[in-house]
Amino acid sequence: MSGFDLDQLRTLVAVVEAGSLTAAAPKVFLSQSSVSEQMRKLEERAGQPLLLRGKAGVIATPAGERLLSHARAILALSDEAYRDLRGVALRGQLRLCITDYFRPGDVARMLRRLNEQYPQVRLHVTIMKSGAIETAYERGEIDVGISMRIMERGAARGRAHGALLRREPLMWMAAQDAAPPVEDVLPLLVLPETCALRQYVERLLSRRDVPYSVAHVASGVAG
Repeated sequence: MSGFDLDQLRTLVAVVEAGSLTAAAPKVFLSQSSVSEQMRKLEERAGQPLLLRGKAGVIATPAGERLLSHARAILALSDEAYRDLRGVALRGQLRLCITDYFRPGDVARMLRRLNEQYPQVRLHVTIMKSGAIETAYERGEIDVGISMRIMERGAARGRAHGALLRREPLMWMAAQDAAPPVEDVLPLLVLPETCALRQYVERLLSRRDVPYSVAHVASGVAG
């Protein structure tokens, strides 16, 4: 038999999003050993490793990322076919909040695809700061929120919200032809004081006794 098993693809998505086999198990209503077996069979069918396993959990290999993209599209199409044949059209209103850190150049295209797939769904989309998004979700004011959270080493982790979409490292950036800092004072380009990333950067610089000054404050990532 050629092709992939839908249940195995669904498990792959759950594993990558959860970050570990153990965390993914309850999401797909399987035991940890069953999840591991499904991933073994999926890698066998794919003919190459799909996951890198380590003490911190699992991440997708390049091949796993490619299959993950296909898996999400296949599962969405399967769900759509089921609703179509069962006469269950997705309709209503969706209140969606997105942090402007999240792929700002791709948001419009993603929303267009969502509208094309579900034309009877009316979208209410707001761009907000991550803290405000999580507060609004807890209050039941929105249906779906995409936020960013800074994970500091050694800091206590708060209560998890929803599914992890991806992890990204933080990096310092400057213009290629930037002049040296005046009097060794680091000039910062930041968002307002409510921004979690700004708060993290200022704490980090203060702990390391690095002198800095806020040279530019923007209202959002585009600024």
